[in-house]
Amino acid sequence: MVGLKKDRFCVEFFPLSIILLSISLEAGHRVFKLKKRRKFGMKKASVYLFCMALLVSSVTGSVFADETLKKIEVTGKFIVGARQDAAPFGFYDKKGNWVGFSLDIAKEIHKKLEEELGKNIELEFKPTLAKTRISLLVAGATDMQAGCSTHNLRREEVVDYSITYFVTGLRLLVRKGSGIKEVEDLRGKGLGSVTGTTNINALREMNEKEGLGIDMRAYDKETIAFVALQEGEVDAIGVDDVLLAGLKAKAANPGDWEIVGRLLSYEPYGYMVRENDSDFRDFVNMVLVDLIKSGKFYEIYEKWLGTQSEVPFPMSDDYKTLLELQCWPY
Repeated sequence: MVGLKKDRFCVEFFPLSIILLSISLEAGHRVFKLKKRRKFGMKKASVYLFCMALLVSSVTGSVFADETLKKIEVTGKFIVGARQDAAPFGFYDKKGNWVGFSLDIAKEIHKKLEEELGKNIELEFKPTLAKTRISLLVAGATDMQAGCSTHNLRREEVVDYSITYFVTGLRLLVRKGSGIKEVEDLRGKGLGSVTGTTNINALREMNEKEGLGIDMRAYDKETIAFVALQEGEVDAIGVDDVLLAGLKAKAANPGDWEIVGRLLSYEPYGYMVRENDSDFRDFVNMVLVDLIKSGKFYEIYEKWLGTQSEVPFPMSDDYKTLLELQCWPY
């Protein structure tokens, strides 16, 4: 790949990455079928799929590193991964419109991209799940993940993050009057969380370490976990408290539910970008800093999390201080 012209780089190799991703998914499907028909060993299947994943990541990683801005310029499209069921960050409103805090921030980044590149850029929001957001970003199917993603050191091994734009933590949502106040009250009971999140990892580690004997259940989305709680499949769900506030606010009878317990984890949110893409990461950070300094960030926050919003979640003084401390001088 050495010597390729930059203006052809992403255009020529983007389709290749998608082809390789498709091949790996098809391989996974075939391995599953083989395993069922011929008792194909799990060890062999795992090694096979791992090699395919390495192939995809090695090609896409080298193709897109330091090239997101160029890719956007050449394709004329800015593809943003976002959630559809994670109020207030990304969800459908009563009119059926896909809206949210993170979508509005992405729109501000899009405006600055058009100014920076001096041309019209199409903004496309691509639906993602907690368990697919990283793989789609690494494969080049999205250019940025604007959802509610915790920035931690483990994920730093495969993606990079913007500055912290929100801070939350893991708590519990239970039926009002259940008597459950802390995670220890769930001994021998059912607890739901979401696949691909830091929440479910923290809960599993706590359950094992403290020997709580909790029946852990994993779901693809927070909304599906909430349905399980409503139907009695689990006795509580554990995700970030701001997302619990969103589930409660949008429930048919919000008063039937309560958020309880101490914070069980620290969850600083950042926008995900591809690893080793410092130019684009710096660009995103510049926009976020400008939004904070200009006050526009606070306007967007008030719209989606203010006292008059669907999901009231007032900004604390400590949170505001954190935002201001990240506003580096020019």
